[in-house]
Amino acid sequence: MKLIVDREALLDAARLAAGATLRQASVKGTPRAALAWARCEATADALTLTASDLEFWLSVRVPVADADTEGVEVLNPDALVKILREHRDAEVSLYRRPGRGEVELVIGRNRYALEAGDPAAFPDPPGGSAEGKPAVPAGALAAALRLAVAAAGEDTTLGGGRFTTDAVTLAFGPHGVAAVGADGTRQHVGIAGGPARDEAAVLVPCRSARKLLAALAGVAPDAPAAVATGRGSLTVSTEALTVSASLLQGTPVPWKPPAAWACPATAGRAALLAAVRCALVAAPARGAVDLRFSAASCGIFLHAAGKGGRADTDVGLASPVPDAAFRVDGDALKAFLASAATETVDLGIKRNALQVRAGDDCGAAFIELVAPAQQVAA
Repeated sequence: MKLIVDREALLDAARLAAGATLRQASVKGTPRAALAWARCEATADALTLTASDLEFWLSVRVPVADADTEGVEVLNPDALVKILREHRDAEVSLYRRPGRGEVELVIGRNRYALEAGDPAAFPDPPGGSAEGKPAVPAGALAAALRLAVAAAGEDTTLGGGRFTTDAVTLAFGPHGVAAVGADGTRQHVGIAGGPARDEAAVLVPCRSARKLLAALAGVAPDAPAAVATGRGSLTVSTEALTVSASLLQGTPVPWKPPAAWACPATAGRAALLAAVRCALVAAPARGAVDLRFSAASCGIFLHAAGKGGRADTDVGLASPVPDAAFRVDGDALKAFLASAATETVDLGIKRNALQVRAGDDCGAAFIELVAPAQQVAA
């Protein structure tokens, strides 16, 4: 292997690969060099770094300025990051040192010898492909995943253990692609949109969903990201990035499309966010905030009390609502309102649940939140 690549591009790729590796000694007999390191495959036009923890696979492609020799090596991505971040040169040269089990890294006048692992020991990827599958904007998919991950539970107790909550559900249907996260107190739904699909749902482990989020952070928000499932794995592909994640077995948490949710009231997002933040100053550690809807005043009164005292504030609504009262997770509501980019949010009352929505009509890229709440006395 002998090639020249852009230093910044290689540094970004090495950081992604380092985040996808496994940090323990071995798994099912697979040696450390195959799980804590990355497979580097050089071709005439690209250097592809692949890393895995056996549940999550990441491949990132770096354009090659000049490649004299193709080949495959297994290198430590952490070592690459530590070296590359200390330099400002535009280009980096890599080539295999014959008979020495090392790859030489040349940056300007500096030379480094990197230990090379055995490519044959690197485990085979799951083999899924998203080529030709419908795509969604990478930024919309990341926003949906971020919202779902924030609500995913640490156990499977929701619904008496009938639903899997320690994972993110990716749901496909007329709405395109949606990400759903839930625990015993709230449900977050982020809709990335995209073309209509056959209805289906898969469970992605939270750890893999977080790694996918980190990988998408380096992708342009408007870049297309193809999403596909098959052979027990989820595959997401962009122009320079391919990610595969093993799926969990279980029953996804049920949810309804946004069109089925009535949102009778509209409030200014910034005003409601400010009111929630004010209430949280006095909220107890769990962040519980009481919201009381008043038909007479056409507004919401927010109240919280804890060791820090008590806080009362109110927000006006654009339309009348029935009298109702809820105790909600104030921190979750604040995070949702802060992440939304709309000027207003819709609020709905459904039995013992408060619904909050920010976004456009069904089918566009937008986010939603359903926050199951414990009803309190009015």
